[in-house]
Amino acid sequence: MTNNTYYVREIAIYLFSVLTLISTALVFYFAITGDTEQRNTATISTTIGVFLVLALRKDQEPDKSNQQPNT
Repeated sequence: MTNNTYYVREIAIYLFSVLTLISTALVFYFAITGDTEQRNTATISTTIGVFLVLALRKDQEPDKSNQQPNT
């Protein structure tokens, strides 16, 4: 994976994570206000965001800087 691809992926993960947190907050807000239709839409958005973040993280190469040498 090239450096540019790595940085684009990290930025995408960050953005989708932030959007997922916002939609999660909206789920709670709409649950408090009692707007069921909007809450359901926000729940779907949260679910999609979680799966996008997990899919982007799955293909990342593991960080080898913390591995102990074999002795």
